[in-house]
Amino acid sequence: MAGSNIQIQLVDNAEPLLAYAKVPLTLYNKEHVIVELKVLSGKRGPWVALPQRKEGDGWVPIIQIPEDIWEKVKYAVLLAYNTERSSQLSSQQATERANSDAAAKPSATSNTSSKVNQPIATVTSVSHSQVKEGKREQIPIEQLPVSELIKLQPKRRIPLPDRQKRIEFLEQQYGKTYRGKTIKYMTNRQLYAISKRCGYR
Repeated sequence: MAGSNIQIQLVDNAEPLLAYAKVPLTLYNKEHVIVELKVLSGKRGPWVALPQRKEGDGWVPIIQIPEDIWEKVKYAVLLAYNTERSSQLSSQQATERANSDAAAKPSATSNTSSKVNQPIATVTSVSHSQVKEGKREQIPIEQLPVSELIKLQPKRRIPLPDRQKRIEFLEQQYGKTYRGKTIKYMTNRQLYAISKRCGYR
């Protein structure tokens, strides 16, 4: 998309999947990668999902992104998705109007041209301050800051050679879950922090 680092590929008739979003990330070692996120439909509207991998009986995120950065990523992806979807709808409606006008008034070329160029007035978008609250508002399409995406700095992955021992240590103290989260599916960072607080050495 023009003016944006995010590439949106819309998907039709495949709900809950609405689109794929390719987002550029700059890793801690300055390596540049492209991460493919998914835009899914939900009860409160479109939302963005991290790529995941199968681990045991569940799924865990492939990449870790700090919460404050992740909020900005979701905001930027939803802006790009809504703008792309609006552009598609605008193009479809313009084509339908052009075909309708051409059939009704074959000689009225100038009238058809003026109608085709009329944009859709609004598009459903997510305000950055409202992302956490799950609210949506109608914003004029001309006001959408499409190039909202910033350089990202995902958290550095922590190697944890004694991961299994830490899992067993925590499961002995808390059972299979800790504060509603399945212990064996926790990230290395979570396991390290929690087990350290609990006295693991």
